[in-house]
Amino acid sequence: MLKLTTLIFILGLTIVEAKAAPACPLVPPSDKATRQVDLRREMAPVKDQDSIGWCYGFTASDLLTHYLYKTNGKNILGSTGWPDYRLKSYNVSSMAISTMYNQKKKNDYSSALNNRTLLELERAKTKVVAEGGTVFGALLIAKEKGFCFEKDVSSEDFSYVEDYRCAVKNHCSIGEILNIVYNGAKEKIGCDDLFTIQKVFPSLKLNAIKNVLERSARQNALSNLVNLSCKKKFTNNFGLGQPRFETKTIKIGESSTELMSSLDNHLDRGIPVGIMYYADFLMGGTGKKFAHASSIVGKSYNPATCEVEYILKNSWGRGCGYYLKENPEYKKCSTDACRKQYKPIPRNPRVRCESPSGYVFIRKSDLKNQIYNVTAIQEDSFI
Repeated sequence: MLKLTTLIFILGLTIVEAKAAPACPLVPPSDKATRQVDLRREMAPVKDQDSIGWCYGFTASDLLTHYLYKTNGKNILGSTGWPDYRLKSYNVSSMAISTMYNQKKKNDYSSALNNRTLLELERAKTKVVAEGGTVFGALLIAKEKGFCFEKDVSSEDFSYVEDYRCAVKNHCSIGEILNIVYNGAKEKIGCDDLFTIQKVFPSLKLNAIKNVLERSARQNALSNLVNLSCKKKFTNNFGLGQPRFETKTIKIGESSTELMSSLDNHLDRGIPVGIMYYADFLMGGTGKKFAHASSIVGKSYNPATCEVEYILKNSWGRGCGYYLKENPEYKKCSTDACRKQYKPIPRNPRVRCESPSGYVFIRKSDLKNQIYNVTAIQEDSFI
C-alpha cells in the first residue's frame, strides 16, 4: 500500500510539474518581452491598388498620412486645425504620388508608348502606366514635387463605374479606367468617358478634363490630369529637410537582423514602417519572385503561435479573399479558363487576415526571411 501511495504521489508531482512547465520553451526571452504596439487606429483605412503595380505609392501615402495625423499637418502644411487625415477624403493620394514618381523616373517608359493605340499596346503586352518603384523613392518625389489628397485624385474603389470596356460588366478596375484616359487623349471624347474619368479626378470639371485630353499626348494624359488636380500641391517646409526619411536595404542572402531591429525600433516609438519584401508567402508560395511593398503598423508576442506577430497594412482591399482563398498566380480570375490556365496556390495557414478591416497578421519567422527594405519617416522631432 505504501509503494502504491508513493507511486501515486510521484505521478501527481509529474503532472503538476508538466502543467507548470513554461510554454514555448525555445522562444528567446527577448521575443516574449516584445513591447505591444498597435497603430491601426492612427492609420487611414486599408486601400486597394487593384490591378496596378503601385504598392510603393500606396505605402508612401500611408506613411505621409500618418505623419500628417500625428503632427496635425503643421510641419508640412504650415497650419493646424486641418481635418482628420484618417478620413478617406484627406488621405494622401496614392495615385498622385505614383504618377509623379513615374513622370520623374520613367521617362523612357513614355517613349516606349510612342502614342500607340490601346490595341497595339495590348498586342505588345505593354501597359498604359509605368509600374514598380521604391517607397523611399516615392517619398522623395513627394518631398520634391508635393502631394495632394484623395478628394483631388482618387486611388481606388471604381467597382461602381459602369463602362462597356471593363473586363467584368459594370465593374471597372483602376487599370481599365486609366486605359480610357490613355485612349481619350487622341480620340473623340464622349460624355460617358468624361464622367468615367471624373471618378478618378472628382475635383475637376468635365470641360477641364476634356481640354486636358484634347491637348495631351497619350503618354502624358494621366500626369497632366494629376498635375491639374493637384495644382495646389502642399510643399510648405517640405523641401527644407522636414521630415527626414530613413531607409535601409539588403541584398538577397544578407542577414535581415539590422532591418528587423530598425523595424522594431520605429514601432516602439509609435512610427509605422514601410517595408519592401517578397510576398509569395502571403498566399502560400515559397519562392522570392513577387516583390511587394506594404506598411507595418504594429507587433506583439502571441503565445498561441510562440512567435512575435506583426500587423501588416497591405493594399489589397478590406476583404480577405487573397489570403483565405486559393489565388491563381496572384491574378484576379473571373472565368474557368483563367483558373485552368493559372494553377491555384494553397493558402498559407500561418497568415491570418482580419475581416472586414483587411489587416493581416504575419509571423516574425516569415517576415525576416522575406524582407529586404525598411523605410520610415522620422516623426519624433515633430510630435
